[in-house]
Amino acid sequence: MGKITSPPGWQQLPLDIGLAKQPSFDNYIAGRNRLHVLQLQAWCAGTSEPVILLLGSRGEGVSHLLQSCYHVLEQGQQPVVYLSLAHDSLEPEQLVELAVFDYLCLDDLQAVMGDPVWERELFHLFNLVRAQNSRLLLGGKEALADMPLNLPDLKSRLSWGLTLVLQPLSDQQKVSALQTHASERGLELSHDLALYILHRSGRSLGELMVVLDQLDQASMRTKRRLTLSFVRQEMGW
Repeated sequence: MGKITSPPGWQQLPLDIGLAKQPSFDNYIAGRNRLHVLQLQAWCAGTSEPVILLLGSRGEGVSHLLQSCYHVLEQGQQPVVYLSLAHDSLEPEQLVELAVFDYLCLDDLQAVMGDPVWERELFHLFNLVRAQNSRLLLGGKEALADMPLNLPDLKSRLSWGLTLVLQPLSDQQKVSALQTHASERGLELSHDLALYILHRSGRSLGELMVVLDQLDQASMRTKRRLTLSFVRQEMGW
């Protein structure tokens, strides 16, 4: 994280809560979301709208992309923070303290919508971000219309910037994603075996990654490569 000067009364926040293991733009399978990726890269470079709302169903890569932005900015020594609003240890009153960062990546917006205290504090944060020319990236795992948003002023603030909605991957793109992530783990996963996993597992990319993680651990434990019989045995299919 970039160095910052702590303001008076600063308290250390539980920063980077829920950060996943090194997601990046390079290992994100964009599919029909290539333009969205370019817009997020422009946000990191400071050349896009300062406020972006990124929405998508669970498993479609919202958290992956927010964390990719975080890693790009952190590597560039920019003052940046990533937080999952779904984390139990985060208090709404802490949000305004995040305004000391130039870049804010706040994930899981859907977890706090409908709570009047959270909505009020988010509204205050929006105003601070605008006043201080900071950049805000919000991620949500539901459509905005499906979130129980009660504060009209916050609804207005959420429409300030650019809204990006992720499109789901095709089955072939999910197969490619499985093979890409398997290769990163040092695993050889054939197209046919990836297709088999796709048809037996949950259909979202998030569920597929859970299966791949389980197979990766089993492969390391048993020193066996990924074969049809091995996958069937480990997954109980």
